[in-house]
Amino acid sequence: MRVKIAVVGLTLTVSIVAARAQNLDNYPPRDANPDIYNTNADGTCPLTGAANPTVSTEKAKAEENKLKNRWNFPAASDFDQSVNLAAMLAPGDDHGRFDQTRAARITGYVTDCIVGGSAHRAPPQHSGESCNCGATSPLDTDSHIDVVLTPADETIATRHVIVEVTPRIRELMRRQGIDWTTDALRAQLKHHWVEFEGWLFFDPDHLTGAVNTDPDDTKQPPNWRATVWELHPVTKVTVLNGSPTPPPSTGSPSPISGQWEYQMISAADAMSLLNQTNSQGSQGWELAAVLIDTSRPDKYIGFLKRKKP
Repeated sequence: MRVKIAVVGLTLTVSIVAARAQNLDNYPPRDANPDIYNTNADGTCPLTGAANPTVSTEKAKAEENKLKNRWNFPAASDFDQSVNLAAMLAPGDDHGRFDQTRAARITGYVTDCIVGGSAHRAPPQHSGESCNCGATSPLDTDSHIDVVLTPADETIATRHVIVEVTPRIRELMRRQGIDWTTDALRAQLKHHWVEFEGWLFFDPDHLTGAVNTDPDDTKQPPNWRATVWELHPVTKVTVLNGSPTPPPSTGSPSPISGQWEYQMISAADAMSLLNQTNSQGSQGWELAAVLIDTSRPDKYIGFLKRKKP
């Protein structure tokens, strides 16, 4: 099969006009897939996935699935320019941090790309997600991409942000001759700096697996990610030629709540971090927290906050 990949650094994208002309509210799996169960009589998977929106106990899951299964591409006015990877990683309660009706653009280093949900695991954990009607075929499940601020964070799962490519977006790419299968994405993205665009999503399925919502790690499963916020679905991917300048860890301030805005700074030693903090203090910034990571050269990491103007 011939794979079309547009190179600009390396840019994988899609024509928005052509994409919107396709109706994927009811997603028809391309394979004769014995693993899939469907809730539509014609064998398609609706936006609400396997959840029944007419059943009171399933309404919340149906609404979550609809957000995950969005296949419209964000317009320029949809983007929240204040959201970046540092803002998503900033410590604090994730509830109410961002707006799920907005899109975001983030840049980070990709550590892996795997088949999403538990479909990549061996039985009996081998099962699909409600949003994809239980599919376990890699073509009909999400691509789960781990993104970090710096390569030094690759082995520290609790500093990972998750972004996901969905079957509907993958299908739109396929119709453009662009390969967004999990294998193709892994080959192109892993261990590269990448810019992602997509819709913001608060994933309540991972409240007990993220540092920001289970900071003491007292619940199961053990924490394996930083935040429950994701880009889900991803709608655009651009592979960069090397690390961005400035690096995302020292990017511009990013509001993450109704009253405060936050930014992250880093330094090789405590005195350098203190000097940066004092400099930022003249602009109203306060030091909210400090982390020390001996695995990275800029091991002192400071989180600053100030009242929004």
